[in-house]
Amino acid sequence: MLLSRKEELAIQRRLFFSPDGKVALSVHCKQVDLQDFVKTVNSAPLTSATLNVFVERCVRIVNELRQYEICAGLDVEDYKHVWSAMTTAKVDDNPYQESRYSETLRSLKCKRLVQVRRWRCVNCESLRKLAQSKAELFSQATPDPHTANRALSDEQKNCKLEEQQKKIQTYARRLERMEEKFK
Repeated sequence: MLLSRKEELAIQRRLFFSPDGKVALSVHCKQVDLQDFVKTVNSAPLTSATLNVFVERCVRIVNELRQYEICAGLDVEDYKHVWSAMTTAKVDDNPYQESRYSETLRSLKCKRLVQVRRWRCVNCESLRKLAQSKAELFSQATPDPHTANRALSDEQKNCKLEEQQKKIQTYARRLERMEEKFK
C-alpha cells in the first residue's frame, strides 16, 4: 500500500499478491489493469519451491510501479468555470490526499497513473484541449446561433433561447398579418 503523506492517512494505491500468483492493482479504490504499467506479469503460484521467484516478482512489480505517479487531471484554475459543462469528466476533490493537486477534473477514461516525468494521462490531456475550447466559447458574449446547446454555458443557452423565442413571436405576428391581408 502507498499511503498519503498527510496527517489523516488514506490508501492511495494498493497492490495485492494472491498465493495463486494473481496480482491486482487498485488506485483510489478503483481496479486498474496492471498490464498497462508493468511489462511482464508472470503468474507463478506461491509454493515452498517457488518462494524466491515469487518474492523477486513482487519486488520487481513494486519497483516498476514506483516509476508512476497519480495523474493530476485538469487541475488548471483557469478552466474551473467550465468544469460543470464537461460531460466526459468528473470532479475529483482529492479524498485520497494526493500531493499533486487539491481539486481536479478527471476524464472518465483516466488511467490514474502516469510516468513520473509526466503530469497527466493522454485522456486528461485531451480534456484540457476540450476545456480550452469551451472556455473560449464561454467567453464570447454572443456565440454563433448554430452552436449546439450542450456546448454553451447556462447563461448563453438562456440568451439563445430568448432570442429564438423572440424570432418565433415575430414570425407568428408576421404570419397573422399576412393571413389578414390574404383574407
